[in-house]
Amino acid sequence: MEIAELQKAVPFELPEEYIELLRYCNGGYGELNAPPELLQLDSIAESVDQNMTWHNEEQFTDFWFIGGNGGVETIGFDLRGGQPWPLVMIDCIAGDTSAEQIAVDMADFITKIGIEAEHPEE
Repeated sequence: MEIAELQKAVPFELPEEYIELLRYCNGGYGELNAPPELLQLDSIAESVDQNMTWHNEEQFTDFWFIGGNGGVETIGFDLRGGQPWPLVMIDCIAGDTSAEQIAVDMADFITKIGIEAEHPEE
């Protein structure tokens, strides 16, 4: 039921991989092998609430957020181009110009979940 409501709320077609992830875990926390290195995946309700707030305030209307790191970095779909939607990390204080691509699409993003970030030897 919640997934159907989410699909009605989003201004684009959700990737099937994201829907399957939500069916598996409707929210969660863990390592991420991409910036910001931690993932706090939003539940469906949190995602809808957060995005509706941003969109109603006419901020970040070219993105659909799915989580973050529990701090200022937020992770979401970049809707400025075409499908497949890349995943980006955004510092919401710095604004949308801080968007940094962290995965080419949802399938790529999923491969990074639960894996500790790699740090080259300094």
